Amino acid sequence: MAFYCFRFLIVISFLFPLVTVAQEGTSLLWEQSFDFNYKLDYRWSFNFGSGFRGGLSDDLSQESLDLQPKHFQVSHNSTYNVGFFGKLGVGIMHRWNTVEDLNNDNELRLTQQYSHARRFNALRLVHRLQTDQRIVDKSTTHRFRYRFSIDFPLSGLRVDPREFYLVASTESLLSSSKLIRPEWDQRITLRLGFQVFKGTRLQLDAEYRWENFTANTVRRLFINTGWVQKI
Repeated sequence: MAFYCFRFLIVISFLFPLVTVAQEGTSLLWEQSFDFNYKLDYRWSFNFGSGFRGGLSDDLSQESLDLQPKHFQVSHNSTYNVGFFGKLGVGIMHRWNTVEDLNNDNELRLTQQYSHARRFNALRLVHRLQTDQRIVDKSTTHRFRYRFSIDFPLSGLRVDPREFYLVASTESLLSSSKLIRPEWDQRITLRLGFQVFKGTRLQLDAEYRWENFTANTVRRLFINTGWVQKI
């Protein structure tokens, strides 16, 4: 009983900032992603993904919804298990920003990360440290990120086919480059997942971002839909 109450409190604590998004200046975006995961052996695993982003509204309090394409991207990540609970990973992503405007510069992104996950019965706690380099034209932006997440099945101790699960996370992000002053971002995400079959999952996320929140804060709400397939 206590664990079910704990699950409920987690959901409420992450939903609270999301239900306050209909304020002046909050923009709305939609993302669709497809991910394919392959586990080579006990140590190595690989991810191949693609994604599309579109803008729906620049101001939720004033505008009607109108889908405007923003970008399309493809990515690859390789992960290596270290010890019992840790993972090291590297990745590369290419983003076509010319989908929105042919005059935009495309982006190449390199990532490096370490994650540590521990399971306590049905509850899993994950810490992730990540650095990435966003290369656009001749400019490189360095980003330093920390994310804490909690995930658990909504029934039972594990996720079986035809069952739902929940993931809640918060992430802090620092961006720095020669062209701009350092910027702090904060993100809160609540994800509802459904395991369709063994190895096949559908996901729906609501993610709220405060970008550059120590100066001129930009607020954005992302609705993300995704398909994850193990191969």
